Amino acid sequence: MQEKEPWILARTVSPIATNKEASPSPKNEEASPSPSKGGVSDPADTGDFYAYQTADPVVYGALKNFVEENRANPTQAEKALWHLLRGKKLDGYKFRRQHIIGSFIADFVCLPARLIIEVDGMIHQTPENKISDAERTTELNRLGFEVMRFTNNQVTFTPEEVVSSILLTLTSLTLKEAGSENPPLGGGGALGSENPPIGGGVPSGSENPSLEGRVAQQKIDNCLHLCLQLTANLAILINPFLPGTAGKMLGMMKVVDKMLDWDNAGKINLLSVGYSLREPMLLFRKIEDEEIAKQVEKLKKGLIRNQTEIMETTSTEKPMLPVKPEIVFDDFAKIDLRTGVILAAKKVEKADKLLQLEVDLGFEKRTIVSGIALHFNPADLVGKQVTVVTNLASRKMRGIDSQGMILMAEDKEGKLHFVGPDNRIEPGSSIN
Repeated sequence: MQEKEPWILARTVSPIATNKEASPSPKNEEASPSPSKGGVSDPADTGDFYAYQTADPVVYGALKNFVEENRANPTQAEKALWHLLRGKKLDGYKFRRQHIIGSFIADFVCLPARLIIEVDGMIHQTPENKISDAERTTELNRLGFEVMRFTNNQVTFTPEEVVSSILLTLTSLTLKEAGSENPPLGGGGALGSENPPIGGGVPSGSENPSLEGRVAQQKIDNCLHLCLQLTANLAILINPFLPGTAGKMLGMMKVVDKMLDWDNAGKINLLSVGYSLREPMLLFRKIEDEEIAKQVEKLKKGLIRNQTEIMETTSTEKPMLPVKPEIVFDDFAKIDLRTGVILAAKKVEKADKLLQLEVDLGFEKRTIVSGIALHFNPADLVGKQVTVVTNLASRKMRGIDSQGMILMAEDKEGKLHFVGPDNRIEPGSSIN
């Protein structure tokens, strides 16, 4: 499984001081006890409760090998969650994995907050394992730990929800531990130091807000922070279609154009915590009802005008062509008209109006180029009986030698019709 970027919900309030900072490590303890024994190697982890080894000495030797094996062979879900928790990525909270507490091995534990995270596979859904897990949770609660459980699917497919839930629980536990002895949370809000706190989590003018108020403010800060990250991502996604709007969003967020690179889409660390914003502006102006009505009226007028033009064009009949100058019979007798049958038809390349026809005249087959491409589909002409002027001098048209002419009639609407006998007769029959 490819590891994802950590979904870090950065806290935007002042960290809460706890008595862990004032509690020195016992002198008789080792300076850096082994994590597998439940000790801590980070001086920041020392405190009244969690500085001591958390493993039961009676079972430590038996569990140590299991700890090493579990660390070496984590499940895919455990590996993914560890990537999000390790190195104090989650708001500075330190987590350990496969840590012995009493006679149990916890998947993940934050000792300062006394929070255990368990990642359960399908085997934990069996009735006997559910009972075992409940007994395990009860014992860990007795030892002073809060236990959160997530399934493999939750960690794999919705890691941001899992991490958000963990962070909110950590915040609540830390605030409870701090109690009312700590000063109120300072300023902060996801909008930056230049802006006042948003929302009603901390009552205005309160010198000592309630625990519930501080938790509510923390949630508000995190929510605003995530909304701003989503806004930055929206600017990236709309930039190819609405570059002007994306530019306005950049200006309000006080970031450079480089942020709009497509590779940044999906990241949740595009804006820094505590960074102030410029005064917001409207991205799109409001369209008033009067303007909408004006545009609708303009469309209606245009539609009426078009319909009128169409009606005028339709009602105008094409005038009949005048009769050509008179000729004598001998001139007409020179024209050789024969019946023919179209064997094949295709369009002439680079010529919109021309069709190349192969016509059977009975005594021979000829190629005739005719300007009827706009009126007929070539496939519909195969087998059609036509009248051909056979003794017309040949002519080159688009590099094709045209050997005759097809007789056509044009009606008043400009539509062409083939001229030929009503009944089918032999190709090559003479028309007199």
